[in-house]
Amino acid sequence: LFTEIKYVLDCLHGPLLALYKMSSAAVDTAGGDKAKCDVLLNTLNLCTRIFYSLNCQDLPEVFEENMPAWMAEFHKYLAPSDALAGLYKDDDDAVLHKLQTACCHAIQLYMQKYEEEFGSYLQTFVADIWNL
Repeated sequence: LFTEIKYVLDCLHGPLLALYKMSSAAVDTAGGDKAKCDVLLNTLNLCTRIFYSLNCQDLPEVFEENMPAWMAEFHKYLAPSDALAGLYKDDDDAVLHKLQTACCHAIQLYMQKYEEEFGSYLQTFVADIWNL
């Protein structure tokens, strides 16, 4: 069973991270198009929830090796650009806030279960979450 789970994680991680980065880059180029950003941010929210699910039992090696890439993406949405934050400033139920919530859940999981591996990111995320 462990071999099968590892195989699935190894196969799924690359496309999941690629989708996350591609969607994130598309948000950057979407300008002020809120409808386009809504779709992209919803995609990122779903990817973040999948990330959480794949990491909740144990820290897979492939996720540990790519932790800098994932944490950089989470940081980007916990400390969004002024332009992106401005699109959603008056909407408490906005898709950006849902994505930020999903990122916070992932960060909380890593703080609780993978403290040693996550330690170098802690200060950044404490500041990000404090400033939300």
